[in-house]
Amino acid sequence: NLSGNAVAEFEEGNGQLKEYYQKTIDLDYSSGLEKEIEFYVFNTEHRNMKVLLSVQGDLNESIELYDRLVDFLPSDVYKKFKYKFKIPEMDDKPGLHQANIIALEIPNISPGESYSSSSSKTVSELNVHVPYPGKYVDAVLNIIDAEQNGNAQIVISVVNRGKSNINEVKAKIDIYTLLNEKVVSLDTDSKPVEVGTKKELFANWKIDSPAGDYIARF
Repeated sequence: NLSGNAVAEFEEGNGQLKEYYQKTIDLDYSSGLEKEIEFYVFNTEHRNMKVLLSVQGDLNESIELYDRLVDFLPSDVYKKFKYKFKIPEMDDKPGLHQANIIALEIPNISPGESYSSSSSKTVSELNVHVPYPGKYVDAVLNIIDAEQNGNAQIVISVVNRGKSNINEVKAKIDIYTLLNEKVVSLDTDSKPVEVGTKKELFANWKIDSPAGDYIARF
């Protein structure tokens, strides 16, 4: 099968990949930006196959693939490729814009062999963040060590995706049962978040509720 994992686990002499790469690339919008980006396709089952590379997403016309159709032998554990990204003018299109490199496996069928269906895999992801006017944040919540009668740490990762600095960001978190009954309300600490930066907000939850599933809203 095809693989787009960020780190390979092969030993020296058997195709070990010494380099590391990011499968997902996040870029902040910058007018006129041009960039070459590397990605890998892994032949984890050592197949004799062709791989067709294509681009999906709203940024697909801004991607120039240097390779389209490539051959893999069973001895090819992985191959490295590049594409060129030239950012379009997008000042008036705030938000997330994406391009995904898709690898479609096309098995090489020898006479007498049965056909096996093709498979595809996203092997590289490009995210471009165009800032919003004024103040705007993206936030993701994670709960760590949530055990009955324990103390869970709630972490909210906040990224300023606007064009203005934010002097103070804090969050209120409400915990509910699956029946939409509120269990507790919690407040995080507060921090300034400058344009394009990421900060983490923290709150502690002393869990004295029965074991089960809960919903956190903020």
